Amino acid sequence: FGKFDLFVARSKKLIDVLQVKQQFSSLSVSNIDNIESVCHKFDQILANFKRKNDRHFLDVKKSEFDTIYQEFKQQVDDLSSDLTAFINNCFLTVSSTAKALELLARFRSVTGSDSLRLLLDEKHTAIFQNYGRDLDNIRAVYEKNKEKPLAHRNTP
Repeated sequence: FGKFDLFVARSKKLIDVLQVKQQFSSLSVSNIDNIESVCHKFDQILANFKRKNDRHFLDVKKSEFDTIYQEFKQQVDDLSSDLTAFINNCFLTVSSTAKALELLARFRSVTGSDSLRLLLDEKHTAIFQNYGRDLDNIRAVYEKNKEKPLAHRNTP
């Protein structure tokens, strides 16, 4: 049963690799501007992982798989940090609430990890806080100018 337990553990790690591959593959087909660099880095990480394992994924006698898997996970974690920075940078350049919500929807459709979902939830909250501030500013301008409007009535 020891070999079977090792096989199950190896299979779980391979499932994890495939889930990560699926997440980054969905990023590559998204219509998010400048995401190609992140996708290219992941392709390199995955190619390196495949090359090092040399088609011995399921051979539980090959113990170097665990080392290669840990290296893969570390590289993916680093890439996820880069993706987080990319997402933060994208939201810094957004000029309106509508564009921010559109960008948020694009990222939500392609992100799979819990940490990225949490980041997008934070962005969602920040977007609506900014929207509330925009409404407060508009209300203040209206209240200030409602008696004496800056533009005359019925003028284009």
